[in-house]
Amino acid sequence: MHIQTLKQKNGTVYRVHVKSNGVTKSKMFKRKHDAMKWGEKTEAFLTSGARVDLTFRELAEEWIENHCKVHNVAKTYEDNISKLDQIYPFLGDVLIQDISFVTVELLTSKLFKAKKRKAITVNRFLSIVRCVLNYGVKKGDLHVCPIKRHHFLPEEEVEMRYWSQAEAETFLEYTEKKYAQTRPGIHLLYVIALNTGMRWGEIVGLHWDCVFFGRQPYITVKRVYCTKTRKMREHTKSRRIRYIGMNHVLLQALQKAYRERGDSRIVVKNTAGNIWDNRGFYQRIYKKDIAEAGLSDIRFHDLRHTYAANFMMNGGSVFDLQKILGHQDIQTTMNYSHFSKEYIIDKSDVVVFGDRNKVIEVDFKKQVS
Repeated sequence: MHIQTLKQKNGTVYRVHVKSNGVTKSKMFKRKHDAMKWGEKTEAFLTSGARVDLTFRELAEEWIENHCKVHNVAKTYEDNISKLDQIYPFLGDVLIQDISFVTVELLTSKLFKAKKRKAITVNRFLSIVRCVLNYGVKKGDLHVCPIKRHHFLPEEEVEMRYWSQAEAETFLEYTEKKYAQTRPGIHLLYVIALNTGMRWGEIVGLHWDCVFFGRQPYITVKRVYCTKTRKMREHTKSRRIRYIGMNHVLLQALQKAYRERGDSRIVVKNTAGNIWDNRGFYQRIYKKDIAEAGLSDIRFHDLRHTYAANFMMNGGSVFDLQKILGHQDIQTTMNYSHFSKEYIIDKSDVVVFGDRNKVIEVDFKKQVS
């Protein structure tokens, strides 16, 4: 290890050189202590026998096999493979020791220009690159993640769509009248979605052994129907069991369905007594019901957003909402916590500096003129 002192206009800097096993590393620091500390760590890393000929593709394949295959659900696992296949043409054959901040900046530029991707999409690609390199650090193949401090692209705020409480109630009233005599299971599906915030796979995968009637009725969410593989998974997306209480509307709907269940173990079933196919349901039933009810067009997953938004606007806690929705990260729950414009405006009286009891009369006609 060799430290070189350089005098520049802005002051003195220290360049440290480390050479071991035919590999040379160098870096500049403003403080000599930081230069020595980095040099010692780098020298120890280079003499530890870590692979210096490992490419990004090889490390990514190890990450997929040893980490994603074990810890991720099927959909996330397949999405990661798909994104890496699009990254390999730019970064696949590059040695991980040669990846730097500049390399990732070039990758960002290429991903952004290719297919005119949005910033949020490019950030997802960069997130996977960071995960792969962090895996290399844990394995001991990298000294430090080269893009640890790399900033993601600024993303445009996407306005989430959801219904107000009045719109949700209108939809349930309409579907109850429409399906009361013919297909009550469809209305029950909507009632569960809007009153629990459960995902599609969790609703159609719900069995009666997870519905508990009693003094404090609740639903246990512990299995999911995977729409891609058409199979039941004995764990949720977050791999955690969660419990959701029932309000009186949901309780009455489930009690009625329980009395009429017959021999079926499935709570929500189609006319043949089987699990609903989401593709046929979305196009032939759900979209049609929204149009006939005269409501704004939203996705089925937006019913989950509707539950979350109204939960927060009715005074619910974001920490309680996190447990109900089953999010591991509180930031994800915050993204679901939408507030309407009217709700925000109505909160103007929360803080008042002055006479709270003073009433001001406003002449709106005079304002307009």
